[in-house]
Amino acid sequence: MAGVTVGRASAAIAQASVVDVIQRAWEEILGVERVAPDDDFFDLGGHSLLVPAAVALLGERVGHELAPRALFEAPTPAEMAELIAELRAAPAPPALHGTTPFLPDWVVPLQPEGSGRPVFVFPGGLGGKWILHRDAQIAALVGRERPFYGFRRDPQPSPRVGRSVPAMAAAYVAQIRTVQGSGPYLLYGVCSGGALAWETAAQLLATGEAVAGVLLFESPLWKTQVGITPAAREAPSHLPGLVPPYAPEPLPIDVTLLMTEMWHARGRSDGWPLVTRGRLERVLMPGDSPGAHNLYAGREATIAAHVREWIARAEEGAATP
Repeated sequence: MAGVTVGRASAAIAQASVVDVIQRAWEEILGVERVAPDDDFFDLGGHSLLVPAAVALLGERVGHELAPRALFEAPTPAEMAELIAELRAAPAPPALHGTTPFLPDWVVPLQPEGSGRPVFVFPGGLGGKWILHRDAQIAALVGRERPFYGFRRDPQPSPRVGRSVPAMAAAYVAQIRTVQGSGPYLLYGVCSGGALAWETAAQLLATGEAVAGVLLFESPLWKTQVGITPAAREAPSHLPGLVPPYAPEPLPIDVTLLMTEMWHARGRSDGWPLVTRGRLERVLMPGDSPGAHNLYAGREATIAAHVREWIARAEEGAATP
């Protein structure tokens, strides 16, 4: 029994040491004097753009690679230490021996063939398979020479924390870099998926990657939504399928806003120019927008033509020094 007691004591000391390492790392990243074991990273001023740097530094200090989503799942040093202990205790995954990395079922190859730069699609609505089926039709019309990958609204929320746009985007970023090792990247957000595309772009830029362009198809953002409290960027949601509240930060990226004349006239995307620090282009299609139940409204060929033009412009910009 004495040996068991000593073993438990050693484990407790090791756990305390990990907590201390995490506290010191967050003090350095956040520029604060003291971080307590139960202090929340985001309550101390952390935000999603700091997550990649914080996770990278922490991984170096504890000697274990961490996914960006880990910080959303375990936002205090004490919780992070528990998560690291769980990861260390888990069996190592089998070697892939050069095979294609496994993609989770929420990453949908809309069109896997083609040698061109992939397009990553963030669907609208609830992000279900039936919506991605429409996006697959667009991909096929764009042309078979370019892969398209769509993201269902999952990944599943961690039991530790509800879903938020930054947490979801962190999981998307990991899969994007699995499919396409390095940028520039092409991101296509449809309706409510525009928020996820934007946050994904922000996190890619924060890691030093390049974004060739972002296409937003009838993605709503009213002027009144811009500049609301930054805490809304981290707001969780436990409602399946719904995109949580999101306040986009300005980004230096090229953006194309594709919308119908009616959508534009009603100002439903007027907030996006306020957060764009790159080239902004509006592309209008004739007619109205009948709603999320039929967002494409028989315009698949027209939309595909505009997507093709957007890709050409983005590729041209990516090739320009």
